[in-house]
Amino acid sequence: MFTASSPVCHCAVDPSTELGYIPSAATYTGSCEATMQSLVEIKRNDTAGVTLRWEDGTVHSISSRTLREHCPSAVSKAKRGDTSHDAPLTSGPAPRKSLLRIVDTTADEQLSLIKVWPIGNYAIGMAWGDGHNSGIYPFDLLFELGEQEKQV
Repeated sequence: MFTASSPVCHCAVDPSTELGYIPSAATYTGSCEATMQSLVEIKRNDTAGVTLRWEDGTVHSISSRTLREHCPSAVSKAKRGDTSHDAPLTSGPAPRKSLLRIVDTTADEQLSLIKVWPIGNYAIGMAWGDGHNSGIYPFDLLFELGEQEKQV
């Protein structure tokens, strides 16, 4: 977990844009527990992904495809086969899942990164072209994905 002494988010927000929107190049400070270093910049590379710069000079470029494939939202995890969110929090029979699959977006829309915003001092949120925006990407996950992309 991040401690109270972790750096605080200082997102450079253009007042003419939506609150919390990170322009394509914004200075942003937050802490990554895995590396014990701070994230100093997030740059949205149009719709192609993000570039992250860490305080030690490490730079990671993560593609939209990798970010979307590793989206930590409950909906995305369920699509990948994670059933940890299937059981309701209340008692009673579990609702029956529909077998009907409706495809209303293209693959390009699903992989089109539209917007990035800070979440506290530990994560960022992302909005995608198909309207999905509920994934919270902790800095630890972003660092790990960045390292994986470097090895490919």
